[in-house]
Amino acid sequence: MQSVLLIVDDEQEICRTVKRLLRNHFDAVLSAGSVSEAEPLLQQPVSHLVCDLFLGKDEPLGCDLIQTWRRRQPSIRYAALFTGSTYQTSDSPPGVDRVFSKPGGLTDLIETLRQA
Repeated sequence: MQSVLLIVDDEQEICRTVKRLLRNHFDAVLSAGSVSEAEPLLQQPVSHLVCDLFLGKDEPLGCDLIQTWRRRQPSIRYAALFTGSTYQTSDSPPGVDRVFSKPGGLTDLIETLRQA
């Protein structure tokens, strides 16, 4: 199976940065700025997923999306939540392998994904 990373974050700079830093570590690195952009990308097998906790006021929380997408797509081997809120990064919600703080946790996120 191919190694495919999907980044879902409404901050396009985050998507561009992660994509640039990890493009040589995955067969493909995809990005989406919203749930509606992510849904069609999830029609193909994705092995790694990074989702922002807050994608906008009318969007579901990233932790809920990760749970839903993992149920629908068993190919997702690793899922991380990326958040700029005070969300406890030590407590991962169900379906989430690890929570990273934004922006300070970007280095940890990149390193973890390189090894995952």
